[in-house]
Amino acid sequence: MRIELEKLAESSREELLNVIELLCAEIAQLRTEVEELKRKKARSATPFSKGKGKSNPKKPGRKKGDGKPVERRNSPEIKPADEVKRIAVVLGEDQKKQTVCPECGGSLKVIIEEPSNIDMPRQVKREITLFKVESLRCPECGCIVGRGRHPDLAIDQYGATAHRVGPRVKALGHLARIAFGVTQRKTPGLLKEISGIDLSQSALNQDALKHGGEDGLVGVLAEVIKEEVKRNARIHTDDTGWKIGGQRAQLMGFFSEENSYYQIRSKHGAREVSEVIDPETCKATINTDRFKTYDAQEFECIAMQKCLSHIQKNLRDQRERKKRRARSFCENLKALFKQSLELWHRYRKREIALADYLEQGRALDDELTYQLRARPMRDEDNARMRRELNKHHERGNLLRFLKDPSIEPTNNFAERMLRPAVIARKVSHCSKSYSGASAYAAFMSVVQTLKLRKVPSLLDELTALTTPLRIATK
Repeated sequence: MRIELEKLAESSREELLNVIELLCAEIAQLRTEVEELKRKKARSATPFSKGKGKSNPKKPGRKKGDGKPVERRNSPEIKPADEVKRIAVVLGEDQKKQTVCPECGGSLKVIIEEPSNIDMPRQVKREITLFKVESLRCPECGCIVGRGRHPDLAIDQYGATAHRVGPRVKALGHLARIAFGVTQRKTPGLLKEISGIDLSQSALNQDALKHGGEDGLVGVLAEVIKEEVKRNARIHTDDTGWKIGGQRAQLMGFFSEENSYYQIRSKHGAREVSEVIDPETCKATINTDRFKTYDAQEFECIAMQKCLSHIQKNLRDQRERKKRRARSFCENLKALFKQSLELWHRYRKREIALADYLEQGRALDDELTYQLRARPMRDEDNARMRRELNKHHERGNLLRFLKDPSIEPTNNFAERMLRPAVIARKVSHCSKSYSGASAYAAFMSVVQTLKLRKVPSLLDELTALTTPLRIATK
């Protein structure tokens, strides 16, 4: 608002009051913006929210019409180790006297229902193994010449390290951090409350470095998962920020239907991506966002599907900054991509045949070619957006899913698989060393792969991977 001071002296009282009212409103708006800028400046480097919610958020709770059957909690499966209490709940004497239904007059019958309550015991039963070990010791110098052996007893388990915590407790600690988002500092307290076992944070760190390193079984299995991801026909990839010793790094995820592989590197360039997506041997279709690394010359020969959700968001943000005719370019593209997504969902719901899907897909592809045609544009932002999207369209990276409906048009699967790592980044200081970052990525790869494969028990599987090899008795 610009006010000419010379004209204020000639203004009437009502005009001056109007000017004061406008100024007060503008001051209030500026104060709000100043507070918002202060809040953003004080916000942590990895905030939970960007301060801008959705314009049409969905209501919480079960959604109607999604086609999923309504499921109820089943009665518990009673196992031999369970402590079962059986309590009979009978009708009162006044209730037994009622023989006729007050609503319809029908005869009443006694029906036995079997509801159940499931609860935890006050403390989990611990399995404690006490060894009595014979040893040959020299009484003169105290030297141990020989020591009895047992398959479950480590050779060096004596002295200060005579009492150890078993692999199942440590595996539960790793699961609490990797699968359920508990910080490593809080994990010992959680284990203490559940089982009554004291386990230090250092013990968890050392166990993670031992099994998640190059020589550990978890680290070896992570490399096997990496090779299986490479051989898959569909690979979804996404990345998020990370820190190693306070320095910026990148956590990258590569996912298929039954495998998930994570790696943490100081950079996210073509060399780091090529560790999994090798341009010379990769024959998969890659679902990714608009990150510049995947536009490098090395990956031009790889079939990709750019995430339409990311592109729609970019177009929406750019449209909000434009006025009048400059908005039409973004609006036309958004409408076209929306039609493409709706067509894909209709085919997935089996509402249209494959032939009709392909025919309508070709028409949308031709329309996109026309919208992205080379032409002079006054708005530089629109011109830059047109050049970039046209480059992807010429490679077939925008509407590839319209030619092959098995390809997903968005990168939502990778974002969901990356969500546990994003939460861990927000609530912790990430990794202190490169070896710790490597171990964390290995455990993440194994645990998330086990979840994708829907194993009966994550704890049993991870315990087997972190259990020391049994020592052969001589």
